[in-house]
Amino acid sequence: MTPEKIALVRSSRQQVLPIKDTAAQLFEVWAEAAATLASAMK
Repeated sequence: MTPEKIALVRSSRQQVLPIKDTAAQLFEVWAEAAATLASAMK
């Protein structure tokens, strides 16, 4: 990784930390919906 990309990842992480619980909940809902959709497409 370039130094610029490392800095971007660190900056992004700092921005997400205050909303980490909400972000985790949103990810869980998204993952469940994706699994349901994948199952329905079989």
